[in-house]
Amino acid sequence: MTLLLKEVRIKDPKSSQYNKIVDLSIKDGKIDNIGTSLHATSSETVIDGKGQDLYPGLIDVGVFGGDPGLEHRESIKTLLSTAEAGGFTDIYYYPNLNPVTHSISEIEYIHNRASVFGCRLHPIGAISRHCEGEDITEMYDMSQSGVRCFSDGKRPVKHGGLLLRALLYVKKINGLIINHPSDDHIFPEGHMHEGQVSTRLGLRGIPDITETIMLERDLHLAEYTGSRLHVAAISSTGSVQLLRKAKAKGLKVTASVPIWNLCFTDEALEDFDTNYKMQPPLRTAEDREALIEGLKDGTIDCITSHHTPIDQEEKALEFPYAKPGAVALQLAWAISHQHLSGYFNEDELVKFWVDGPSQVMGTERAIIDKGQKINAFLYDKNFEYNLNKINNRSKSINYPNWSTAQKGAILATFIGQRYNSYFNA
Repeated sequence: MTLLLKEVRIKDPKSSQYNKIVDLSIKDGKIDNIGTSLHATSSETVIDGKGQDLYPGLIDVGVFGGDPGLEHRESIKTLLSTAEAGGFTDIYYYPNLNPVTHSISEIEYIHNRASVFGCRLHPIGAISRHCEGEDITEMYDMSQSGVRCFSDGKRPVKHGGLLLRALLYVKKINGLIINHPSDDHIFPEGHMHEGQVSTRLGLRGIPDITETIMLERDLHLAEYTGSRLHVAAISSTGSVQLLRKAKAKGLKVTASVPIWNLCFTDEALEDFDTNYKMQPPLRTAEDREALIEGLKDGTIDCITSHHTPIDQEEKALEFPYAKPGAVALQLAWAISHQHLSGYFNEDELVKFWVDGPSQVMGTERAIIDKGQKINAFLYDKNFEYNLNKINNRSKSINYPNWSTAQKGAILATFIGQRYNSYFNA
Protein backbone atom coordinates (compact mmCIF):
# COMPACT_ATOMS: atom_id res chain seq x y z
CA MET A 1 0.00 0.00 0.00
CA THR A 2 1.46 3.35 -1.10
CA LEU A 3 -0.62 6.38 -0.19
CA LEU A 4 -0.27 10.13 0.14
CA LEU A 5 -2.65 11.87 2.54
CA LYS A 6 -2.91 15.55 1.75
CA GLU A 7 -3.57 18.32 4.29
CA VAL A 8 -4.78 16.27 7.24
CA ARG A 9 -4.76 17.60 10.78
CA ILE A 10 -2.88 15.27 13.15
CA LYS A 11 -4.99 14.66 16.27
CA ASP A 12 -2.62 12.38 18.15
CA PRO A 13 -1.46 14.16 21.35
CA LYS A 14 1.67 11.96 21.43
CA SER A 15 2.74 12.92 17.92
CA SER A 16 5.47 15.50 17.22
CA GLN A 17 3.06 16.80 14.55
CA TYR A 18 0.13 17.21 16.94
CA ASN A 19 -2.52 19.65 15.69
CA LYS A 20 -0.53 20.46 12.56
CA ILE A 21 -1.94 20.26 9.03
CA VAL A 22 0.50 18.11 7.07
CA ASP A 23 0.89 15.57 4.28
CA LEU A 24 1.69 11.95 5.09
CA SER A 25 3.37 9.45 2.79
CA ILE A 26 2.51 5.86 3.72
CA LYS A 27 4.55 2.96 2.33
CA ASP A 28 4.47 -0.71 3.30
CA GLY A 29 2.26 -0.02 6.29
CA LYS A 30 4.52 2.66 7.79
CA ILE A 31 4.61 6.45 7.76
CA ASP A 32 7.47 7.10 5.36
CA ASN A 33 7.41 10.89 5.43
CA ILE A 34 5.56 13.81 6.99
CA GLY A 35 5.72 17.36 5.68
CA THR A 36 3.98 20.09 3.77
CA SER A 37 3.46 20.21 0.01
CA LEU A 38 4.68 16.66 -0.52
CA HIS A 39 4.46 15.55 -4.14
CA ALA A 40 2.97 12.20 -5.07
CA THR A 41 5.03 9.65 -6.95
CA SER A 42 3.57 7.68 -9.82
CA SER A 43 2.89 4.75 -7.50
CA GLU A 44 1.11 6.72 -4.76
CA THR A 45 -2.65 7.00 -4.41
CA VAL A 46 -3.54 10.53 -3.32
CA ILE A 47 -6.23 11.05 -0.64
CA ASP A 48 -7.55 14.56 -0.10
CA GLY A 49 -7.78 15.06 3.66
CA LYS A 50 -8.47 18.79 3.69
CA GLY A 51 -10.77 19.69 6.58
CA GLN A 52 -10.39 16.22 8.10
CA ASP A 53 -8.63 14.90 11.19
CA LEU A 54 -6.31 11.91 11.53
CA TYR A 55 -6.66 10.11 14.86
CA PRO A 56 -4.77 7.12 16.30
CA GLY A 57 -6.59 3.79 16.06
CA LEU A 58 -9.04 3.00 18.85
CA ILE A 59 -8.84 0.04 21.25
CA ASP A 60 -11.79 -1.75 22.87
CA VAL A 61 -11.13 -3.81 26.00
CA GLY A 62 -14.20 -6.03 25.63
CA VAL A 63 -16.64 -6.87 22.84
CA PHE A 64 -19.09 -9.71 22.29
CA GLY A 65 -19.59 -11.52 19.01
CA GLY A 66 -21.03 -14.77 17.73
CA ASP A 67 -18.30 -16.72 15.97
CA PRO A 68 -18.06 -19.64 16.54
CA GLY A 69 -21.58 -20.95 17.12
CA LEU A 70 -23.76 -17.84 16.80
CA GLU A 71 -22.65 -16.50 13.43
CA HIS A 72 -26.19 -15.32 12.62
CA ARG A 73 -25.59 -12.55 15.17
CA GLU A 74 -22.03 -11.71 14.20
CA SER A 75 -19.23 -13.53 12.41
CA ILE A 76 -15.58 -12.73 12.95
CA LYS A 77 -15.59 -11.24 9.44
CA THR A 78 -18.48 -8.83 10.17
CA LEU A 79 -17.18 -8.07 13.67
CA LEU A 80 -13.79 -6.97 12.36
CA SER A 81 -15.33 -5.18 9.39
CA THR A 82 -17.54 -3.27 11.84
CA ALA A 83 -14.58 -2.53 14.10
CA GLU A 84 -12.45 -1.23 11.22
CA ALA A 85 -15.29 1.01 10.03
CA GLY A 86 -15.43 2.35 13.58
CA GLY A 87 -11.74 3.24 13.65
CA PHE A 88 -10.65 0.36 15.88
CA THR A 89 -7.27 -1.28 15.39
CA ASP A 90 -7.46 -3.66 18.38
CA ILE A 91 -10.44 -5.30 20.06
CA TYR A 92 -10.56 -7.86 22.87
CA TYR A 93 -13.03 -10.71 22.33
CA TYR A 94 -15.07 -12.12 25.20
CA PRO A 95 -15.26 -15.95 25.40
CA ASN A 96 -19.09 -16.35 25.46
CA LEU A 97 -19.24 -18.36 22.24
CA ASN A 98 -20.15 -21.90 21.21
CA PRO A 99 -17.78 -23.50 21.99
CA VAL A 100 -16.58 -21.20 24.74
CA THR A 101 -13.02 -19.93 24.39
CA HIS A 102 -11.58 -22.12 27.12
CA SER A 103 -8.69 -24.01 25.49
CA ILE A 104 -5.91 -23.65 22.94
CA SER A 105 -8.04 -25.01 20.10
CA GLU A 106 -10.60 -22.19 20.38
CA ILE A 107 -7.80 -19.61 20.67
CA GLU A 108 -6.18 -20.90 17.48
CA TYR A 109 -9.51 -20.93 15.65
CA ILE A 110 -10.06 -17.25 16.45
CA HIS A 111 -6.49 -16.31 15.54
CA ASN A 112 -6.74 -18.11 12.20
CA ARG A 113 -10.12 -16.59 11.27
CA ALA A 114 -8.97 -13.08 12.18
CA SER A 115 -5.53 -13.16 10.59
CA VAL A 116 -6.59 -11.70 7.21
CA PHE A 117 -7.89 -8.45 8.73
CA GLY A 118 -6.09 -5.29 9.74
CA CYS A 119 -7.93 -4.88 13.03
CA ARG A 120 -6.38 -7.29 15.52
CA LEU A 121 -8.75 -9.57 17.41
CA HIS A 122 -7.41 -10.61 20.82
CA PRO A 123 -9.20 -13.60 22.37
CA ILE A 124 -10.03 -13.37 26.07
CA GLY A 125 -9.76 -16.81 27.64
CA ALA A 126 -12.56 -18.09 29.85
CA ILE A 127 -11.92 -18.34 33.58
CA SER A 128 -14.18 -21.36 34.01
CA ARG A 129 -15.10 -24.25 31.74
CA HIS A 130 -18.06 -23.28 29.53
CA CYS A 131 -18.21 -20.02 31.56
CA GLU A 132 -20.32 -21.94 34.08
CA GLY A 133 -18.39 -20.76 37.14
CA GLU A 134 -17.40 -24.20 38.42
CA ASP A 135 -14.14 -25.67 37.07
CA ILE A 136 -11.15 -23.47 36.27
CA THR A 137 -9.85 -23.59 32.70
CA GLU A 138 -6.40 -24.40 31.30
CA MET A 139 -5.27 -20.83 31.81
CA TYR A 140 -1.55 -21.57 31.61
CA ASP A 141 -1.96 -23.46 28.33
CA MET A 142 -3.94 -20.58 26.84
CA SER A 143 -1.24 -18.17 27.97
CA GLN A 144 1.23 -20.12 25.81
CA SER A 145 -0.85 -18.99 22.81
CA GLY A 146 -0.43 -15.36 23.84
CA VAL A 147 -3.57 -14.92 25.97
CA ARG A 148 -3.05 -12.65 28.96
CA CYS A 149 -6.66 -11.71 29.78
CA PHE A 150 -9.23 -14.04 31.30
CA SER A 151 -12.93 -13.51 31.94
CA ASP A 152 -16.28 -15.26 31.90
CA GLY A 153 -17.58 -12.25 29.98
CA LYS A 154 -21.29 -11.67 30.38
CA ARG A 155 -21.41 -14.30 33.13
CA PRO A 156 -19.92 -12.80 36.30
CA VAL A 157 -17.82 -15.16 38.42
CA LYS A 158 -20.20 -15.85 41.29
CA HIS A 159 -17.99 -18.31 43.19
CA GLY A 160 -15.53 -16.30 45.29
CA GLY A 161 -13.14 -19.24 45.64
CA LEU A 162 -12.93 -19.66 41.88
CA LEU A 163 -12.16 -15.98 41.37
CA LEU A 164 -9.52 -16.16 44.10
CA ARG A 165 -7.76 -19.06 42.37
CA ALA A 166 -7.95 -17.30 39.01
CA LEU A 167 -6.40 -14.14 40.45
CA LEU A 168 -3.55 -16.16 41.96
CA TYR A 169 -3.04 -18.05 38.70
CA VAL A 170 -2.68 -15.01 36.47
CA LYS A 171 -0.21 -13.45 38.88
CA LYS A 172 2.37 -16.03 37.75
CA ILE A 173 2.03 -14.97 34.09
CA ASN A 174 1.48 -11.23 34.71
CA GLY A 175 -2.04 -11.70 33.39
CA LEU A 176 -5.29 -9.87 33.95
CA ILE A 177 -8.64 -11.00 35.30
CA ILE A 178 -11.70 -9.22 33.91
CA ASN A 179 -14.99 -9.48 35.77
CA HIS A 180 -18.30 -7.74 35.24
CA PRO A 181 -19.77 -7.37 38.74
CA SER A 182 -23.47 -8.27 38.76
CA ASP A 183 -25.05 -10.56 41.31
CA ASP A 184 -28.38 -11.41 39.68
CA HIS A 185 -29.21 -13.87 42.47
CA ILE A 186 -30.20 -10.89 44.62
CA PHE A 187 -32.82 -9.56 42.22
CA PRO A 188 -33.34 -12.18 39.49
CA GLU A 189 -35.12 -11.49 36.22
CA GLY A 190 -34.75 -7.71 36.34
CA HIS A 191 -35.29 -5.74 33.13
CA MET A 192 -33.98 -2.22 33.83
CA HIS A 193 -32.61 -0.03 36.60
CA GLU A 194 -34.76 -0.07 39.71
CA GLY A 195 -36.07 3.41 40.34
CA GLN A 196 -38.85 5.83 39.59
CA VAL A 197 -38.92 5.01 35.89
CA SER A 198 -39.13 1.24 36.39
CA THR A 199 -41.92 1.75 38.92
CA ARG A 200 -43.81 4.00 36.54
CA LEU A 201 -43.42 1.51 33.69
CA GLY A 202 -44.31 -1.48 35.82
CA LEU A 203 -41.06 -3.33 35.06
CA ARG A 204 -39.00 -5.46 37.45
CA GLY A 205 -35.93 -3.46 38.46
CA ILE A 206 -32.20 -4.13 38.84
CA PRO A 207 -30.90 -2.08 41.81
CA ASP A 208 -27.32 -0.87 41.84
CA ILE A 209 -26.49 -3.11 44.82
CA THR A 210 -26.42 -6.08 42.43
CA GLU A 211 -23.27 -4.43 41.05
CA THR A 212 -21.69 -2.96 44.18
CA ILE A 213 -22.00 -6.07 46.36
CA MET A 214 -20.02 -8.19 43.90
CA LEU A 215 -17.58 -5.38 43.19
CA GLU A 216 -16.77 -5.04 46.89
CA ARG A 217 -16.00 -8.77 47.04
CA ASP A 218 -13.82 -8.56 43.93
CA LEU A 219 -11.82 -5.65 45.32
CA HIS A 220 -11.18 -7.50 48.59
CA LEU A 221 -9.90 -10.50 46.62
CA ALA A 222 -7.70 -8.29 44.43
CA GLU A 223 -6.20 -6.72 47.55
CA TYR A 224 -5.63 -10.10 49.19
CA THR A 225 -3.89 -11.60 46.14
CA GLY A 226 -2.09 -8.50 44.87
CA SER A 227 -3.19 -9.46 41.36
CA ARG A 228 -4.37 -7.31 38.47
CA LEU A 229 -8.14 -6.96 38.16
CA HIS A 230 -10.11 -5.11 35.52
CA VAL A 231 -13.67 -4.22 36.48
CA ALA A 232 -15.68 -4.27 33.28
CA ALA A 233 -18.74 -2.22 32.43
CA ILE A 234 -19.56 -0.40 35.65
CA SER A 235 -22.74 1.63 35.72
CA SER A 236 -23.42 3.10 39.17
CA THR A 237 -22.38 5.83 41.57
CA GLY A 238 -21.63 3.26 44.25
CA SER A 239 -19.18 1.44 41.97
CA VAL A 240 -17.31 4.65 41.21
CA GLN A 241 -16.97 5.35 44.92
CA LEU A 242 -15.68 1.85 45.68
CA LEU A 243 -13.15 2.02 42.84
CA ARG A 244 -11.95 5.45 43.91
CA LYS A 245 -11.16 4.11 47.39
CA ALA A 246 -9.49 1.00 45.95
CA LYS A 247 -7.19 3.06 43.74
CA ALA A 248 -6.34 5.36 46.65
CA LYS A 249 -5.18 2.24 48.52
CA GLY A 250 -2.91 1.30 45.64
CA LEU A 251 -4.76 -1.78 44.41
CA LYS A 252 -3.87 -3.04 40.92
CA VAL A 253 -7.37 -2.37 39.65
CA THR A 254 -8.65 -0.73 36.47
CA ALA A 255 -12.17 -0.12 35.20
CA SER A 256 -14.19 0.57 32.05
CA VAL A 257 -17.62 2.06 31.39
CA PRO A 258 -19.89 1.30 28.40
CA ILE A 259 -20.41 4.22 26.04
CA TRP A 260 -24.20 3.98 26.30
CA ASN A 261 -24.15 4.45 30.09
CA LEU A 262 -22.36 7.76 29.50
CA CYS A 263 -24.89 8.91 26.91
CA PHE A 264 -28.32 7.88 28.20
CA THR A 265 -30.26 7.27 31.39
CA ASP A 266 -33.16 4.99 32.28
CA GLU A 267 -35.53 7.67 30.96
CA ALA A 268 -34.62 6.46 27.45
CA LEU A 269 -36.79 3.41 28.19
CA GLU A 270 -40.02 5.40 28.55
CA ASP A 271 -41.21 4.16 25.14
CA PHE A 272 -40.25 0.52 25.85
CA ASP A 273 -37.65 0.58 23.06
CA THR A 274 -35.84 -2.74 23.55
CA ASN A 275 -32.68 -1.38 21.90
CA TYR A 276 -32.11 0.55 25.14
CA LYS A 277 -32.41 -2.63 27.21
CA MET A 278 -28.83 -3.36 28.19
CA GLN A 279 -26.61 -5.16 30.66
CA PRO A 280 -25.53 -3.29 32.71
CA PRO A 281 -28.75 -1.29 32.61
CA LEU A 282 -28.99 2.40 31.90
CA ARG A 283 -29.28 4.07 35.29
CA THR A 284 -30.14 7.55 36.60
CA ALA A 285 -28.83 10.98 35.66
CA GLU A 286 -26.93 10.99 38.96
CA ASP A 287 -25.22 7.71 38.04
CA ARG A 288 -24.32 9.10 34.62
CA GLU A 289 -22.74 12.18 36.19
CA ALA A 290 -20.78 10.00 38.62
CA LEU A 291 -19.43 7.91 35.74
CA ILE A 292 -18.34 11.04 33.86
CA GLU A 293 -16.66 12.36 37.00
CA GLY A 294 -14.96 8.99 37.43
CA LEU A 295 -13.41 9.34 33.98
CA LYS A 296 -12.32 12.89 34.72
CA ASP A 297 -10.44 12.02 37.91
CA GLY A 298 -8.94 8.74 36.65
CA THR A 299 -11.09 6.38 38.70
CA ILE A 300 -12.35 4.88 35.43
CA ASP A 301 -9.59 4.16 32.93
CA CYS A 302 -11.38 3.80 29.62
CA ILE A 303 -14.62 3.63 27.65
CA THR A 304 -15.79 0.46 25.93
CA SER A 305 -18.38 -0.07 23.21
CA HIS A 306 -19.58 -3.20 25.04
CA HIS A 307 -20.66 -4.26 21.54
CA THR A 308 -23.35 -6.94 21.96
CA PRO A 309 -25.03 -8.14 18.75
CA ILE A 310 -28.50 -9.67 19.20
CA ASP A 311 -30.62 -11.05 16.35
CA GLN A 312 -34.03 -9.47 15.80
CA GLU A 313 -35.90 -12.64 16.76
CA GLU A 314 -34.62 -12.15 20.29
CA LYS A 315 -34.71 -8.34 20.34
CA ALA A 316 -37.94 -7.31 18.62
CA LEU A 317 -40.16 -8.68 21.39
CA GLU A 318 -42.22 -7.39 24.28
CA PHE A 319 -39.82 -5.63 26.64
CA PRO A 320 -39.66 -8.31 29.39
CA TYR A 321 -38.79 -11.01 26.85
CA ALA A 322 -36.19 -9.13 24.81
CA LYS A 323 -32.50 -9.92 25.36
CA PRO A 324 -30.33 -7.09 26.72
CA GLY A 325 -27.52 -5.60 24.67
CA ALA A 326 -26.68 -3.08 21.96
CA VAL A 327 -24.15 -2.82 19.14
CA ALA A 328 -21.87 0.22 19.14
CA LEU A 329 -18.51 -0.50 17.49
CA GLN A 330 -19.16 1.26 14.20
CA LEU A 331 -20.32 4.56 15.68
CA ALA A 332 -18.59 4.59 19.07
CA TRP A 333 -16.27 7.46 18.18
CA ALA A 334 -19.00 9.60 16.62
CA ILE A 335 -21.28 8.87 19.60
CA SER A 336 -18.53 10.04 21.95
CA HIS A 337 -18.21 13.31 20.05
CA GLN A 338 -21.95 13.81 19.86
CA HIS A 339 -22.82 13.11 23.50
CA LEU A 340 -19.66 13.81 25.48
CA SER A 341 -18.14 16.90 23.87
CA GLY A 342 -19.66 19.05 26.61
CA TYR A 343 -17.68 17.11 29.20
CA PHE A 344 -14.43 16.14 27.50
CA ASN A 345 -12.18 17.63 24.84
CA GLU A 346 -10.85 15.61 21.91
CA ASP A 347 -7.55 14.82 23.63
CA GLU A 348 -9.40 13.34 26.58
CA LEU A 349 -11.52 11.18 24.27
CA VAL A 350 -8.31 9.87 22.69
CA LYS A 351 -7.08 9.09 26.20
CA PHE A 352 -10.23 7.08 27.03
CA TRP A 353 -10.34 5.19 23.72
CA VAL A 354 -6.61 4.71 23.03
CA ASP A 355 -4.19 5.39 25.89
CA GLY A 356 -6.39 4.08 28.69
CA PRO A 357 -7.16 0.74 26.99
CA SER A 358 -3.52 0.19 25.98
CA GLN A 359 -2.43 0.75 29.59
CA VAL A 360 -5.13 -1.58 30.93
CA MET A 361 -4.03 -4.33 28.56
CA GLY A 362 -0.32 -3.63 28.97
CA THR A 363 0.36 -3.01 25.28
CA GLU A 364 1.95 -0.18 23.33
CA ARG A 365 -0.12 1.83 20.92
CA ALA A 366 1.12 3.24 17.62
CA ILE A 367 1.93 6.95 17.34
CA ILE A 368 1.27 9.02 14.22
CA ASP A 369 4.88 9.94 13.48
CA LYS A 370 7.52 9.34 10.82
CA GLY A 371 8.85 5.79 10.85
CA GLN A 372 5.92 4.46 12.89
CA LYS A 373 3.49 1.78 11.79
CA ILE A 374 0.26 3.42 10.60
CA ASN A 375 -2.72 2.70 12.86
CA ALA A 376 -5.10 5.58 12.29
CA PHE A 377 -8.43 6.76 10.93
CA LEU A 378 -9.60 9.79 8.99
CA TYR A 379 -12.54 11.57 10.61
CA ASP A 380 -14.86 14.29 9.34
CA LYS A 381 -16.75 15.73 12.31
CA ASN A 382 -19.23 17.57 10.05
CA PHE A 383 -20.21 14.66 7.80
CA GLU A 384 -23.84 13.60 8.33
CA TYR A 385 -25.50 10.30 7.44
CA ASN A 386 -27.99 7.74 8.69
CA LEU A 387 -26.96 4.26 9.82
CA ASN A 388 -29.08 1.84 7.81
CA LYS A 389 -29.04 -1.70 6.45
CA ILE A 390 -26.86 -0.61 3.53
CA ASN A 391 -23.97 1.00 5.44
CA ASN A 392 -24.28 -1.00 8.67
CA ARG A 393 -21.34 -3.43 8.81
CA SER A 394 -22.69 -5.58 11.63
CA LYS A 395 -25.09 -8.46 11.08
CA SER A 396 -27.22 -7.08 13.92
CA ILE A 397 -29.22 -3.86 14.05
CA ASN A 398 -29.86 -3.56 17.80
CA TYR A 399 -28.52 -0.02 17.82
CA PRO A 400 -30.33 2.58 19.98
CA ASN A 401 -30.13 5.40 17.42
CA TRP A 402 -31.00 3.23 14.42
CA SER A 403 -31.90 5.25 11.28
CA THR A 404 -31.43 8.60 13.02
CA ALA A 405 -29.07 11.28 11.69
CA GLN A 406 -25.45 10.85 12.78
CA LYS A 407 -23.05 13.76 12.75
CA GLY A 408 -19.44 12.78 12.29
CA ALA A 409 -18.12 9.93 10.16
CA ILE A 410 -14.97 7.89 9.75
CA LEU A 411 -14.04 8.26 6.09
CA ALA A 412 -11.03 5.93 5.94
CA THR A 413 -8.93 3.63 8.11
CA PHE A 414 -5.23 2.78 7.81
CA ILE A 415 -4.08 -0.30 9.70
CA GLY A 416 -0.65 -1.45 8.64
CA GLN A 417 -0.94 -2.37 4.97
CA ARG A 418 -4.74 -2.47 5.05
CA TYR A 419 -6.56 0.61 3.77
CA ASN A 420 -10.36 0.93 3.83
CA SER A 421 -12.31 3.81 2.34
CA TYR A 422 -15.85 4.74 3.32
CA PHE A 423 -18.28 7.27 1.81
CA ASN A 424 -16.04 7.47 -1.28
CA ALA A 425 -13.16 9.01 0.66
